[in-house]
Amino acid sequence: MEGFTAQQATRLTGCTPHQLRYWDKVGLVEPSLQQTGGRPGRRRMYSFRDLVALRVVKSLL
Repeated sequence: MEGFTAQQATRLTGCTPHQLRYWDKVGLVEPSLQQTGGRPGRRRMYSFRDLVALRVVKSLL
């Protein structure tokens, strides 16, 4: 599966891991390729479109 891990997403967008987890939890920006569903051990996988959304949200803060 192609996509970006949460670690890659943080580096590329400037968001913190906490922001990614929180925004996923509240449904603001959810990873479209693989969602955790609240289960530990599942990796979040973000698409390029998700990364763009993360950058937009971060720029609005």
